[in-house]
Amino acid sequence: MMDAPQTRKLGLDDYTIGWICALPCEMAASRAMLDELHDNLDQRRNDSNNYIFGSVRAHNIVIACLPSGVYGTTSAATVAIQMLASFPSIRFGIMVGIGGGVPGGDADIRLGDVVVSKPTGTSGGVVQYDFGKTIQGGDFVRIGSLNKPPLSLLTGVSNLEAGHILGLSKIPLHLSEMIARYPSLKAKFTYNGQSHDRLFRSDYEHPHSETTCENCDASRAIERPLREGTDPVIHYGTIASGNQVMKHGATRDRLQRELGILCFEMEAAGLMDSFPCLVVRGICDYADSHKNKLWQEYAAATAAAYAKELVLAIPPNQVLCSPKAVEATMTIEANFTTPFILTGCPRISKFVGRDDYIQAIKSFLLPVTDEGEPKILVLHGVGGIGKTQLAAQFAKSYKDQFSAVFWVNGKTESALRTSLAAIVDRIPSATGLNKDELSGDEDSTEMAIRTVIRWLGLSANFRWLIIFDSIDSQSQFADKSMDSDSQSPSLAYDIRKYLDLMNHGSIIITSRLSYMSQLGKGMTISRVTLDEGLQLLKSINSHIDDEGALDLARRLDGLPLGLSHASCYMAQKGVSPRQYLQKYNEELAGRKKLLEHVPRLSSYNVSLMTTWEMSVAAVQDENPLAIKFLMLSSFLHNTDLHFELFRHSPVPNGDWLYEIARSEDFFLDQIEILSNFSFLQPNDGTDPVSYSIHPVVQDWGRDRLQKMEWIDNLRRCIAIVGAAVPSQGSTEAWETRRRLISHADRCAELLDKYPDSEFEPIALLDQFGRLYFDYHRLDDAERMYKQALRAYRLGLGPNDSMTLGTMNGLAMVHQSQGRLAEAKKLLQAALDGYQETGAFDNIFGVCINFACIYTDEGDLHSAELICRKAMEYLGVSTNVQQKRLTSVLFNLSGIFRQKGLLIEAENLLELALQRYRNVLGPHDIKVYDCMNNLGNIYEKHGRLLDAEDAFQTALSGYSEILGPDHVMTLMVSNSLYCLSAPMTKETIDERVLSCRRTLKKQEDARGLRSLAALGCMVNLGMSLSANGEFEEASTILQQAYQNLNENFGPNHYHTISALSGLGCLYGKQKKLVEARSFLQRALTRSEEVHGREDQRTLHILCNLADLCNDEGRSEEAEAIFLKVIGLYEKTFGVDNVSTLGVVQRLGRFYLNNCRMAEAECNLAKALHGFQKVLGTNHPHTLNVAEELLHLHHIQQLQAPTKVTYEAFCGKPESGGCLFPFAFVEEAPSFLCDKSQTQNSGYDEILRKFLRSTISRHDREILLSRPWTCEICGERARELFHSAIPFLVPGEQSSADFKPTIYDLVIPICRFAGECDRKAEEMAHASSKEILPTGICNTESRTCNTCFLKKNIKLCTGCRTIGYCSKECQTRDWPSHKKYCKQKKQKQSSAPSTS
Repeated sequence: MMDAPQTRKLGLDDYTIGWICALPCEMAASRAMLDELHDNLDQRRNDSNNYIFGSVRAHNIVIACLPSGVYGTTSAATVAIQMLASFPSIRFGIMVGIGGGVPGGDADIRLGDVVVSKPTGTSGGVVQYDFGKTIQGGDFVRIGSLNKPPLSLLTGVSNLEAGHILGLSKIPLHLSEMIARYPSLKAKFTYNGQSHDRLFRSDYEHPHSETTCENCDASRAIERPLREGTDPVIHYGTIASGNQVMKHGATRDRLQRELGILCFEMEAAGLMDSFPCLVVRGICDYADSHKNKLWQEYAAATAAAYAKELVLAIPPNQVLCSPKAVEATMTIEANFTTPFILTGCPRISKFVGRDDYIQAIKSFLLPVTDEGEPKILVLHGVGGIGKTQLAAQFAKSYKDQFSAVFWVNGKTESALRTSLAAIVDRIPSATGLNKDELSGDEDSTEMAIRTVIRWLGLSANFRWLIIFDSIDSQSQFADKSMDSDSQSPSLAYDIRKYLDLMNHGSIIITSRLSYMSQLGKGMTISRVTLDEGLQLLKSINSHIDDEGALDLARRLDGLPLGLSHASCYMAQKGVSPRQYLQKYNEELAGRKKLLEHVPRLSSYNVSLMTTWEMSVAAVQDENPLAIKFLMLSSFLHNTDLHFELFRHSPVPNGDWLYEIARSEDFFLDQIEILSNFSFLQPNDGTDPVSYSIHPVVQDWGRDRLQKMEWIDNLRRCIAIVGAAVPSQGSTEAWETRRRLISHADRCAELLDKYPDSEFEPIALLDQFGRLYFDYHRLDDAERMYKQALRAYRLGLGPNDSMTLGTMNGLAMVHQSQGRLAEAKKLLQAALDGYQETGAFDNIFGVCINFACIYTDEGDLHSAELICRKAMEYLGVSTNVQQKRLTSVLFNLSGIFRQKGLLIEAENLLELALQRYRNVLGPHDIKVYDCMNNLGNIYEKHGRLLDAEDAFQTALSGYSEILGPDHVMTLMVSNSLYCLSAPMTKETIDERVLSCRRTLKKQEDARGLRSLAALGCMVNLGMSLSANGEFEEASTILQQAYQNLNENFGPNHYHTISALSGLGCLYGKQKKLVEARSFLQRALTRSEEVHGREDQRTLHILCNLADLCNDEGRSEEAEAIFLKVIGLYEKTFGVDNVSTLGVVQRLGRFYLNNCRMAEAECNLAKALHGFQKVLGTNHPHTLNVAEELLHLHHIQQLQAPTKVTYEAFCGKPESGGCLFPFAFVEEAPSFLCDKSQTQNSGYDEILRKFLRSTISRHDREILLSRPWTCEICGERARELFHSAIPFLVPGEQSSADFKPTIYDLVIPICRFAGECDRKAEEMAHASSKEILPTGICNTESRTCNTCFLKKNIKLCTGCRTIGYCSKECQTRDWPSHKKYCKQKKQKQSSAPSTS
C-alpha cells in the first residue's frame, strides 16, 4: 500500500478547510483523497477530537471523525465547536459521509450516487425533520430554520454542477487514484453492481429474522431501467437531518412529499448554525427497513471524491478571502448578547458553600447547545431552603457562558407577565425585531411578551438563560399528572403555556411544588451542611464567636433562611448564639417570635412563618386533613415517617386519624399533597418508602397549635409509637424497634416539657419503657416506666392491669441495674395486686422474674424451685403456655450452669433452642440468646471449637438484629476473642482493649451497679493484671469486689471471681501474704458454694498452686496441679481443652523450676492434645508449641528427644531417621524458606524447630539423596551440606568439609573435583572468607531465635546460647540462665575423676 506523501508539519493557523465525518469508513475514504499527509500537531487540552492533517493541492485540510458509536446532531456540533476552537483560520467545512436516499419524484437516485445540500426557497439545504412540536389535533409543526452554506461553497457547487452537465466529472478519476494508492480498498470501496441495487415497495417491510435481502420477495421490488454506466450521479437539493435513523419506507415517502427531500442523515443539523458548511452524502441505502451495509464503503468513497473535486474547484485565494468560521459564528451570537442584570432578583450579600448543587446545575445546563427544545431545570424544596439564592449564584458564576440572563418573578401570573414584558427593553436592536410594534392597537404588555418570545425563538438565539422564580401557586396545574387536556376554571395561570413557546435555550424554575419537576429535570434542594451553616452564621454576623454557634447551627439543621435571619437577629439585638438558642427552644412563646422576625434591610423580606403559612393556606383549601397530619408529625422524629408507624394507632372509628391509619392509600394521599409543597421529602433507599420533614418546620408546626391542641397531638403520638412496639423477637420486629427508638426519644423529650399534672393517664406510655429496656437503655426505661406508673396509679388505680404490668417492667429494669432490693419490692407489690384481682396468668411472669432475681443473688435453690413449680403448672397445653414453658427451660438452664451442672444445663438449653426455633423461627433474638449461653457452656466443657461456632452464630445474629454497637453484640464479641486468643504477650493488649469497650457499653446501658457490668470489670481487672498494669487492675478489681459483695452477696460467683483475681494480682506483685489471704478466702467460698470438684474451684486451686511455687513450696504446688489434672481428667477426659490447659500450666511450672524432662513431657502432651482437639493452627496449639520450642532452645539439644520430636512431627519412620520420607524430599525448600514471617502459623514454628534439631544421622540421610550440581549440571550425591551451617549453628562440621559463603548460594558437586575447584576459585575470586566451622570460641554467633549470624549476647553460663536483640530475647532467657547456673553448680560440686 502506498500512502500519500508525508513531507511537512504546519501550524494550527495554516488550515482553512474543516472536513467532518461520522464513521471510520468515511474517514478512511476522506484520508485517501488527500494529495499530501502532514505531521500531527499538539491539540488544545480541552479538544478531544482525533484529527488527520493533509492537503489537496494548495488547500490545507483538517479531517475529524465523530466518537465511535456516538452519532447525531449534538455529537456533530461538539466536534465542530472543538475544531473551530483549535483551528481559528478555518473558513468553512464539508460534512462528508453516507446517507439514505429517497427515491421517487424527479430524482432517479441509485446506490452510490451523491446528494449535495443546496438551498431552496424554503430551506438552506438542510432541514431538521424531527425538530418541532405537536399542536392541537396531533399535527406536528416544524419550527425554526437552518443556515445556508457559505457563498464560496455555493459558488463552487454551481461550477461543478455545470461541469457535470457537460460530462466533465473527475469523480471516477479520483476513485481510481484512490484504489491505485491504496490497493487494499479495492475489495469494499468499489462499485458493487446494479444486481445488488434493489428498491422495494415502501409498504413491504423487511423480515425481522433476516439479516440480508436474499430471501426478500423479489416480486415486491420496483422495476427500474438499468443505467448505462457505473459512474455516480450527483443530485442537488434538500437533505433531511435528525437524531434517529430513518428505517421506514412509508414515513420516508411522506416526508419526501412534505419537504421535497433527497436524502436522510443524522449529523448535518447540528452543524449548520454553528459551523458554515456544505453537506455531501453518498447513498448507501433507501432509508427503509431493507438497510444493509454492503454499499457503505463505496458510498463514502463517492462522497469523498465529490468533496475533493469541489475543493479543487474553489481557488485558494477565494478561500482566504472568505470570513473565518469563528468570526461568522461570533457575529451571529453578538446580535443576541445583553448586559448581565438580574432585575428583580433578591440580593445575595453572602453565599456560602453548596458547591455540589452548583456543579450539578452546571453539568445539566452547560455546555450550551441547541437541542431543539429548552433545557429545563426545576429546583424544588421547602420554603427557606435556598432555592432562589442558589439559582442567582449560578447565574452570577456562569454569566459568561450565556448570551443573556433574565430573572422572572413567578409568584403570580401578573408578576410573571410584567417581568417578561420588561425584557423587551434589553433586546438588542441588531436582531431585526421592531420594538416600535409595542405602540400598536393591542395591549402593550401582551405585545411586549410576544416580541420577547419571538426574539427568544430566533434560530441562532439559543444561548440565553431565564430563571422563573417562586412558581409556588397551586393553581398552576389543574392536574398534577401533567395532563394537557385538563381544564379548571379556578386556574390563575399555567406556566406551561409560556414554556411551550420556547423552542430552545436554558430555563431554571424555583418552586416549593415537587411535581413541577415533571416539566424537566427535577433537583431536590436540601439543607446545607453543618460547616456551611456555621460559615453562613459568621458571614452575616462576623462578631459571632464559636461558643454556642455549633449548637445553634445543629438546631436549625441547615435551613439557610433560618440561619441568615438568626444571624441578623443576633447582630441587631446583640445576643449570643446560646441566648438565641435558649429563646428558640421555648415552646410556643419564645420561638414563635423568632420565626416571625424579618431582619431590617433584608433582601428576602418575609419571615419563615410567612413563607410556610402561604403554603399551608393552599394545602388547607385542598385537603384540611393533610394539615392536621402535618401538625401531628411535628411531634415525631423528623426522618422516618411511614405508614407502618401509624397503622396500629389506637383511635376509634370516626376520628380524623382513623382513615389515615387504616388505609395506606389514604395515608399516601396526605403524603402526596404535603410532598407537593415540599413539607415532606421521600428518603432514599428505604423499603417501604419513608419521608422526612425539616425539624424547623416541625418547630413551627407545634408553635401554630394552642396548648390543648399541643397536648392532644403529643398524647396521640405517644399512643401511636407505643402501639407500634412489637412483642416478637424476630429480625423484622427488631428492625421495627430500631425505627421506633427515634420517635420515642422525640415524644419523651416533649413530654418532659410539661409536668405530670398537665396530663391525664397516657395510654401505652409503659411501652416506651419496654422499648428502651429491649435496647438496654436502662436509665431511659426507668424514667418512662416511673412516669407511666405515676399516671396509671392516679388515673387507673393501683391494681389496674396496666399499673401492675408497669410495676413488673420497672422491677426488671432495677434487676438489670443491680438494684435487686428495689426490684423485689416492686415484684412483690405486683404479685399482691395480681392475686387480689385474680389475674393468675400474669402471676406466672412475676414468678419467673423472681427466679431471675434469686439467680442474680446466688440463691440458686429458690430460683430452681420457682422454675420447677412453673413447669408443673404449665404442663404441655396451649401454644402460649408452650412459649412460657420454653422461657422457663431457658432460665433453668442458666441456674444449672451456675450450679456447675453443665450437662443438665446443656440439655435444657438445647431443648429450649429447638422449641424457640420451631415456635419463633430461626432468626428470633431468643435463638441467639440460647446460642450465646451454649457458647458459655461449651467453653466450660472445654469444647472450644463448638463454643466458637456458637458464639459466632450469636454474634452474627446480634449484629444483624441489634447492630454492631449494641451491648450484647460487644459482649459476645469479647467472649469470642478471649476464647480464641490465649492470654499471651502478643494478644494481651487487644484483650484489654476489647474488655474496655465492653465495659464502657455496659456502663452506658446499665450502670456500674449491674451484674453484667461488674462481671466485665472483673474480666478487665484480670486482663490488666496479666499485662502488668497492676495499679489500675487493683483499683478496678477492688471496686468490682466491693459492689458485688454489697449488692449480690459474698457467695456470688462474680464476687468469688473478684476475690481470686485480687489474689492473683497480689501474687504477681509479690505480695504473697495478701495473695494467699484472698485466694484462700476465694477457695473456701467456692468450695462451699460450688463444691470441691467444680471447675471454678479447680481454677482457683491452680492459682493457689502458682502462689505456692512463688512461696518456695514447689512440692505442694506440684501436688495441687496433679490433683487438679486428675479431677479434670475424671470429669472432662484426657483430651479436654480445660484438662490440657492445666497440663500446660504444669509444664510451665516444671520449666520455671528447671525440671526440663518433666516440663518437656507435659508440654509435649499438651501440644499433642491441642493438635488433636483444635488442629495445628489454633492459637492455643501455637501457644504451647512456642513454649516447647523455647524449652528446646534452653536445653541446647542438637537433636530432639523422641518425646519432643513426636509432639512436633509425629512418630519417626523405621530405619532410624527422624524425618519422614516425604519431608526429606522437601527438606531444603521447607527449612530454608524465608518467605514466612515469624508467628505466622504452625509451619513456621515447626521450621524453627527443625532448623535447630537436625542430627548428624539425619544430615547424612539428606546428603545421600541425589541433587543437581549448579556448575556441571550433573546429578550428584551432594547438596544439603551447603545449608548445614545455617541449619545447625552449634554443630562442628566434618573435617573434610570447609564451607564457604558461596556454598550458601549455589549447591556444588563435592564429589566432582573440577566443580569443587571451580567453586573454591569463585569464592576466593569474590573475596569471600571461609566460614567459621562452628560458633563456639569464635567472634560470630548465630542467634537462637532468628538463626542469623550476628554479634550476639551470649549466656554467661554456657557460652553457646545467645540473642542478637531484645526482640529475639524471648521469655525463656531468664529460665535458661537459671538452668545454666544450676547445671554449672552441679558440675562443680561433682567429685572429680582422673
